[in-house]
Amino acid sequence: MNKLILTAITAGIVAVSGPGKALAQDEAQQEPPMRVVEGWTCNYRDGKGPEDLAKANKAWNDWMDASGQTDYTAAIMTPNFYGEYNFDVAWLGVAKSGEAFGKGTDLWLTEGGKVGAMFGETMTCQSHSAWVSMVVNTPDGDDDDQGDDDFVLSFSNCSIKEGHTFDEYQAASKEWDQYSKEVGIEGTGWVWFPVAGEADNDYGFKLVIAIDDYTQMGANWQKFLDGHWRKSSELFDDVADCDIPRIYNAKIIRRWAE
Repeated sequence: MNKLILTAITAGIVAVSGPGKALAQDEAQQEPPMRVVEGWTCNYRDGKGPEDLAKANKAWNDWMDASGQTDYTAAIMTPNFYGEYNFDVAWLGVAKSGEAFGKGTDLWLTEGGKVGAMFGETMTCQSHSAWVSMVVNTPDGDDDDQGDDDFVLSFSNCSIKEGHTFDEYQAASKEWDQYSKEVGIEGTGWVWFPVAGEADNDYGFKLVIAIDDYTQMGANWQKFLDGHWRKSSELFDDVADCDIPRIYNAKIIRRWAE
């Protein structure tokens, strides 16, 4: 049963409209679209909590508006299904381009000290990492529909098996993309390649899946239990290894300008 659930979440690289669009990439180019993603994992200081973080988030949004930054999407993430190594809250940020990411970082380091102090008074952060994110499935639906602010995110660490290539994994993902649409398994998938700040070097990429809500997640699981796990097993078992996923509640706190 553990294998079934693992397959249902990690191998389920699925395509759907909804909240994942806020972190998705444009599909106009032929090469797989890629963006820079950064993340912090943090714990609240004694006596601090979500209300204090909300105040810091508002101050940050006001600072972003005042400094004319319109090319950054951010989400706050809290654990729901997790193991012994955990954190209170995480921040995920996606820049429209590498140039936007670098420019925004410089501006934050030189001019964001006052707002940064608010975050520092609220929590301490154990990690700050960066990845290159590549979309592996194209969401369905209206391209202008960014979905709800609240959604579910699943993370697994994956590696390509010896004797196989990432191109094979992409080919399997493309086939699964079409299959999942046909059978109604919903979600949005990316792979994240670590580029800075990661202490764990035992994986090749993170598989990240966004789902509308837990109702949809449960419906996806049921479809796997009804037998669709066989297709994902056929496509992925020989190509990649993924660990058991961690699942988080996610909320968009800023969207880049359309």
